[in-house]
Amino acid sequence: MSNGKRTLCDVLSKYNPDSRARDILLSATDYKVKVDKDARMIVINASFPRYIKRTELSRIEREVASEDVYSLSLMRIFPSYPKELFSLNYLPEIFDDVVADGYVARGFFDDYTASLSADGAILKIAIPFRQGGIEMLRTSETEIAVEKALEREFLVKVKVSISQRGDYRDIEAAREIEKNKMISEYIQNGNRARAEAQRELDAQEAAISDAYSVPLEGGDDTAHFDREEKVLSVGTLRLDVSSPEPILGGDIHPENASPLSALNHEMTRITVAGEIFEVTSKESKDFQKLSINIGITDNMLSTYVKLRKPKEEGDKLMKLFKVGSVVLVEGRVRAEDMTERRRNYNRGDASAETQSKPIDTPPSPLPNIEYSITPFAISKVEKLIRPDTAPKKRVELHLHTSMSQMDAMASAEAVLRRAQYWGHPAIAITDHGNAQAFPDAMLESEKSGMKVIYGMEAYFVDDEARAVYGQCNSEFDDEFVVFDIETTGLSISNDSIIEIGAVILRNGELCETFSYYCNPGFHIPEKITELTGISDETVADADTIENVLPLFLEFCGDRPLIAHNAAFDTGFIRNASARQHLKFDNAYIDTLAMSRYVNTELTRHTLDAVA
Repeated sequence: MSNGKRTLCDVLSKYNPDSRARDILLSATDYKVKVDKDARMIVINASFPRYIKRTELSRIEREVASEDVYSLSLMRIFPSYPKELFSLNYLPEIFDDVVADGYVARGFFDDYTASLSADGAILKIAIPFRQGGIEMLRTSETEIAVEKALEREFLVKVKVSISQRGDYRDIEAAREIEKNKMISEYIQNGNRARAEAQRELDAQEAAISDAYSVPLEGGDDTAHFDREEKVLSVGTLRLDVSSPEPILGGDIHPENASPLSALNHEMTRITVAGEIFEVTSKESKDFQKLSINIGITDNMLSTYVKLRKPKEEGDKLMKLFKVGSVVLVEGRVRAEDMTERRRNYNRGDASAETQSKPIDTPPSPLPNIEYSITPFAISKVEKLIRPDTAPKKRVELHLHTSMSQMDAMASAEAVLRRAQYWGHPAIAITDHGNAQAFPDAMLESEKSGMKVIYGMEAYFVDDEARAVYGQCNSEFDDEFVVFDIETTGLSISNDSIIEIGAVILRNGELCETFSYYCNPGFHIPEKITELTGISDETVADADTIENVLPLFLEFCGDRPLIAHNAAFDTGFIRNASARQHLKFDNAYIDTLAMSRYVNTELTRHTLDAVA
């Protein structure tokens, strides 16, 4: 979408900006807008004559994306400016963009130094972190991200090099002194606020420590607590924390909550919130203890809450944890080296059961770490569901349930309950080619009184489909090529041919044969081996399709081809030919369509049935 004479204020017509935001949007000299209605995303690339702080653009993004305006999952404004505006003073804004795109955790560029080479071709950035942290930035392509951000915003092409500041040890020492000072003040004053500040400082330091830290990928990396509304927002969840229901331990303060992405090995205590997606338990060998694992997620990250209780107490707790419930959890972070655990599991070591140990210092080299929480307190809270505030309720006439394979996950009962919660008078179920959701929908309808409109996306067979494709003027006593192929799967794009077999028929008699295996270059799935008898060993010494296909096309010449369900076989041949820039335009005859014309008494037209 180009701008024409419309301004960004015209494009974002539902947005009522304040004077500052309005001036920014009106100042755009050119823009392009990309809208994805299904994913609820808006991305704007806009040119501005003067520099605008990232905080201003981020505010506009949040306001436009809010539920009161467009209710978006993503809203981004990518600015660009005249090249002459660029200077090193603008680098903090560039770093903010890189952080927002998830390439690096916050804090890496708090104490940077930067310089341009004399020819302006190289930008050197030095940060006060250990070499492991520098290598992690390179692995996550942060340098490339900064280069792209500079080119996108200022049309400046430079090579970015991130290295270690020479005084990084002095800065680390200063941080340690400041941390110890805060701890001392807390001990002397007994001030809870100091303890909270210390925990936040520890979390920030853990997030930007050397190679042990991991950049957050997408989404909001903070938790937000509305004191007036008593609403906690974490991940994609909005929770009513006005009346927590204690399950274990004492009160939990939701204002201290962090997202699950903040879990770190150096934390001694953390408060998180999440929806339960799994609850499992295991008795000890003497049947006196019960180990309980509770899987929770904030839809950005997931972890397990692990506790071990006497059998009787554990059984009572198990009844309180239900999948779908939402809990606040306060506890200690535990880190588990999954590399060692998997090694023990593969050895059959009985000691490799789910026993996690606190890791006080990061081991070396960097292990495969999984974090869990040992709870001090757990409380149940309510999840807030977005309401439908429209005065006139809609009726959804096109909805798929979990019975639409690879297309939906919600059950018929769940969608009926949600439609009823929103006050919709009815809802239509239109699954792909089946009516399997109807019984569940009927039962839920009888319980709730919700009206169901029963439908389906039906499939039609073209019973007038032609059997001959392409220009074919041959007589019955001319030469034809009858062929068949075997493949690693059904996808023309992702699977490969593993066998081609063909014969030339002249006047109904066999004249020549062609038979080759093809090595696909990857493992042949066991299911395909079971169906075709072709395994990795069968094709180990075979040529690739790149070498076999030219021989097959030469064998065919310009003769018409014959195959059963020919569209499948010729589709693979055509795709492989296109990749090698080979000509394949032979006419072909489909015996499947022909059988449907001729053998009208058959109910099935598979190759076995026709033969």
